[in-house]
Amino acid sequence: RLLASHAGGSLPHALLLAGLPGTGGERFALALARYLLCADPVQGMNCGECKACRLTATGAHGDFLALEPTGKGQVIQVGQVREAIAFGAQTPGLGRCKVLLIAPAERMNAAAANALLKTLEEPPANTYLLLVTGAESRLPATVRSRCQVLRFPLPAADDCLPWLAEGSDPETARQALALAAGRPLRAAQLLREGEVETAMKQRAAVEALLEGRAAAPAVDAALAELPLETFLELLARGLQDALRALAADALRGPRGRALLTGLDEVQGALRAVAAGANPQPELARATLLGGLEARLGERAADAKLRSVFSPVTRV
Repeated sequence: RLLASHAGGSLPHALLLAGLPGTGGERFALALARYLLCADPVQGMNCGECKACRLTATGAHGDFLALEPTGKGQVIQVGQVREAIAFGAQTPGLGRCKVLLIAPAERMNAAAANALLKTLEEPPANTYLLLVTGAESRLPATVRSRCQVLRFPLPAADDCLPWLAEGSDPETARQALALAAGRPLRAAQLLREGEVETAMKQRAAVEALLEGRAAAPAVDAALAELPLETFLELLARGLQDALRALAADALRGPRGRALLTGLDEVQGALRAVAAGANPQPELARATLLGGLEARLGERAADAKLRSVFSPVTRV
């Protein structure tokens, strides 16, 4: 559909590629960028041989710019967006167009997102903006409404497993896909890096905490090597799985309420990190795990949690 739109001169100049990390949104955006910049595309793909393709492959193409999070808070700053706007306003130097890739787009801070609005609404001629997000709801509505959205749903397991099993045995591929919550590229990464067994142990540690079979300090030690955002995502999936396992009546009981509250807290922490919060990982882990242990035991740690994930000043 996109290729037909491009051939007919009606390809939208602002595309939002939305899907969970590991479902291929960023990889698709890069492929589309290479296609748009290629001097001689073949059957819907870049040729891989022209000067434009060689430059794009090395990251040296002057008509392509990628914005990604920087700094301690890992956010996309307003200064980066202003530079990108200036880049888009220039005449293409090598080919017929310029391409700006922003990934993950939800990492733009408020000032950066606001600075981009006019360009999204009135993009320069021959300039394409490709925004990739793994958390569409975290993007301002003003940004989303100015883009044509292309969503990447989770593919069916039956479609992923033969591909994943090409370099692994079928059972390990199945385990990797389950650990990756159905995201094929994340599953492929687990297989490639030999991390399936480690990931299974980490998920088992979270399950043990939620079922009261392990104390928070022991689980903290088991998860200490994970980056904070990965830890939060693992904890959120564990809570979601625990909630799905409850009967409807149990959701309204003490355990259901404790799990729901814990999930709200973890998702709030994920939103805070995405917005640029940079808590001390050790303190964040201990606070969340201790809070869950306490809440499941009908105690609370609300005040301490709020202090760890307090709002940050946005640039």
